[in-house]
Amino acid sequence: MQQIPPGFLKHFEQKIPKTVILKDLTGRVWHVDIKQEKNGVFMENGWNRFVNDKSLELGQFMVFRYSKLLTSFTVRIFGRDACKSEDQACEKPLIRVKEEEESDQDSTPIHQPKRKRWKP
Repeated sequence: MQQIPPGFLKHFEQKIPKTVILKDLTGRVWHVDIKQEKNGVFMENGWNRFVNDKSLELGQFMVFRYSKLLTSFTVRIFGRDACKSEDQACEKPLIRVKEEEESDQDSTPIHQPKRKRWKP
């Protein structure tokens, strides 16, 4: 669970949504439930998945940009140096592919037969 800063709640204009969408700069989305409690407003179900998928670590920080129309946040993640945007350059691939080096020695030339010309 992650608390939404009290100063940010004014952007909801007194109607706090039950669910929001977190979107990174690559377009991936996470649906996160919002829960109101006596001591604040929190991102709940879906938040831990976002944290795990983005491999967030202590010392990183995020900038959230809220869209009222879409009830979504575009999230930018910055590294510990506060300069490098982690989610633009270091997005983890969903599937790892082992690349093999190409070598001409392993290649087999392709022979294409010559076409016969049509004679009238």
